[in-house]
Amino acid sequence: MEISRAIDTVETAKPEEEPAGFSIEPDWSSVPSPLFSKVDFVERKDHLLIQIALPDVDLSDIKITASNKTLILRLHREATGNFIRVISLPTLVNFEQGKADFSNNILTIGFPILSSSREIEIQHS
Repeated sequence: MEISRAIDTVETAKPEEEPAGFSIEPDWSSVPSPLFSKVDFVERKDHLLIQIALPDVDLSDIKITASNKTLILRLHREATGNFIRVISLPTLVNFEQGKADFSNNILTIGFPILSSSREIEIQHS
């Protein structure tokens, strides 16, 4: 079993010099916690599991869409508004057979892994 963890980071551009006592660094403490939620990928031989901690979120606030190697998570909260997170998947998966579960504020999404290569039979002519 192979486990990898992806953590979102936010980079901000800084001018070369800032006036003394002044910083343009944003205060991220007021940003809703899902922005900083960890995404855990558990890749097995034929299955990919994705786990995301979503504190203070209700099931009715979550919408998931998927295409290619991308998972899009949309959250809506009355207090803080809409939030969209795009997650790049480490491998090709079968989205048609995907399943999701939300319990104890952990969203677990599972997909069968698609083989990225296949053997091609050579015909003799």
